[in-house]
Amino acid sequence: MAASFVAYALGSALSTLLAGWLTDKLSARRLFPLYLLPFISGLVVLYFFEGQWVYTFLVAAIGTTNGFGGTVKNAALAELYGTNIIGSVRSLFITAMVFSTAFGPVIFGLLLDQGITFDQLTVASLAFMVLISLNSLRVFKLSSLVEKAL
Repeated sequence: MAASFVAYALGSALSTLLAGWLTDKLSARRLFPLYLLPFISGLVVLYFFEGQWVYTFLVAAIGTTNGFGGTVKNAALAELYGTNIIGSVRSLFITAMVFSTAFGPVIFGLLLDQGITFDQLTVASLAFMVLISLNSLRVFKLSSLVEKAL
């Protein structure tokens, strides 16, 4: 367990640095649909493999996603909405995140109480994350098309 905290911290710190550099090179619009990929890979490993290392890998993947996402999400919001209203947009974004993190454990707990297995929850989480990533591809392609038209 202790190694997992170190893995989280390393994943988060290194991905934050990498995300800043990549955002400067490629733009947040291109990177945003990819920022959940480490977490997705962690869930895939959790589902298909067993062993103590799996938990450490998952936690490192979560740290990598959080570090990468922290940089890329803020830059993407600024690129999409501009810097004039970034405070309002960011506060709405944070509010949605706070509610989702508050309701997530309750929903997972209720599903576990209803007999849904941990493996089923892992697959459902994986499916939702893939759908979210695919949807963000659509959103960012549409915003690029709108900008070109203007």
